Amino acid sequence: FLISSVLRMINNPSAKTRYPNLEMAWKAWRKSQGRVMQGLINRRNAEWRIYSEGVYERW
Repeated sequence: FLISSVLRMINNPSAKTRYPNLEMAWKAWRKSQGRVMQGLINRRNAEWRIYSEGVYERW
């Protein structure tokens, strides 16, 4: 995470990354062992709502 696009964009919103915005960078972390996992998609969506809106919900 220390060298991730997410952290770079949080620390510097105008940072150049391969993602068009912070939300897309955040939600890109959805794979485990090379496979997209629905559980991680659900978790990232919930985490994004916590970060961006302060809404806590179960995933």
